[in-house]
Amino acid sequence: MLTVMAKRSSILHWKGSRLRVLSVFFIGLMILSGCGGNAMSRLTHVDENSASLQIIINDDEIKDREDSSMLVDALKEALLHSFKDVSVKRGYNSAKVGELVIIPQRLKSSAYMRDNWNVIANVDSTIKVLTFTNYKVYSLDGADVYKPSVGEKLVLVVPFVGHATEAALKGPYVTAAKNKAMESMVAKFHDRLVSSPEFKAYVESLKMAKIPADLEIRVRFTDADSFLPNNTLDAGEDAELVVTVSNKGKGPGYGTNLEVVTDNSKVFFEKNITIGDIPPGETRDIKINLKSARNIGDEKVSFKLNLNEKRGYNAKSVVLNVSISNQINRIIDSIISKTIYKMRQKGWKRIAIAEIDYSDSSYIKLNNYLLEEFYSKFGQIKEISVVEKNLIDKALIRVGPSFSNLIRPSSGTNFFINHETVKKFGELTEGNTIFYWIIAESSGKRKIKTYLVDIDKGKIF
Repeated sequence: MLTVMAKRSSILHWKGSRLRVLSVFFIGLMILSGCGGNAMSRLTHVDENSASLQIIINDDEIKDREDSSMLVDALKEALLHSFKDVSVKRGYNSAKVGELVIIPQRLKSSAYMRDNWNVIANVDSTIKVLTFTNYKVYSLDGADVYKPSVGEKLVLVVPFVGHATEAALKGPYVTAAKNKAMESMVAKFHDRLVSSPEFKAYVESLKMAKIPADLEIRVRFTDADSFLPNNTLDAGEDAELVVTVSNKGKGPGYGTNLEVVTDNSKVFFEKNITIGDIPPGETRDIKINLKSARNIGDEKVSFKLNLNEKRGYNAKSVVLNVSISNQINRIIDSIISKTIYKMRQKGWKRIAIAEIDYSDSSYIKLNNYLLEEFYSKFGQIKEISVVEKNLIDKALIRVGPSFSNLIRPSSGTNFFINHETVKKFGELTEGNTIFYWIIAESSGKRKIKTYLVDIDKGKIF
């Protein structure tokens, strides 16, 4: 008898377990089959031109996030209501003409069950949309409630099902709630996307995008504002390349970029310049600042310019050769040599370098260059010493605010020299001579004339 009762108990337990599993299975099917919402059926429609866009979903940034596949599936379902070609390509980060690349950048989802077995779900995401010319980022959220039917709730109170079923059913309930919330969110995204001015402008631009651009570049060199304006890139000089970009075609030039390369490592400039879109018939001038090294040398420097367009309608490359010169440094070296020779003749050992004031910007640039070079090169000569600039400044405070109170040109080759002030300056600095120069211009050329002032006698040589 005990054996028979044990067998009956075992059979009932097996039947109960089997029935419990089957119940969970069928209720799960009921939940999943009923989780579809109406959000997708209310999506905004687009015209035929918009529908022909190719949509690519790149889920690379959210691939490790919970419910990432649910978001991708919801996006595909929503977008297929309006677009004929929707695909998923992980790692696809740039759009070609006629494409929209959809990149979910962030995804957060949550759900919780109330006492009445209703499940509340919340989702939010950031989605980036790339066109071949631009991009836009959408911040989105969605929320929904999954309400189990009476039949689904009944399973939870059937005695033979027990608490194991409750735990098993929470998973499908949560999935169903998140699905509905996700559908709500992507429906918002779909409608905001297709109704945005940027989307409409992009569709219109595709009509023009099929028409090629005809880009052309011209380039010229100018050193008009430099310290030696001689159409040559001199050592230590600032100059410019002026690049004229034109679109002579009927279609726009999209995403243009100017690339400049040179064969001389002693010329410094910006090598890549983003210009952007160039409409048909438009011309632009782009200025590229050049800076040459102080030991640039002679001969020529070659610049090659490439203008690249996003669709491949690139301009023909242009090469410009510019003369370079180290003449200014040869002039300075000659001045230094002659000055040292005169100092040896006079027995002078200590020199003060004058800092001249000019108002013209190009004169100021040359003057500053000369000042730096004179300090550097006189300082390398062992047999003399250079009065430190801070000591000169302190001395000038005592005798006058600038060297113009000590010495200045009066007319032609004549100079005004304040003997007493010069002598006092010499006492304060322990200098033997003041190294003084003027920048003269004749027949469009600039010349540097230098002088030595005998501090003790107040004479100029």
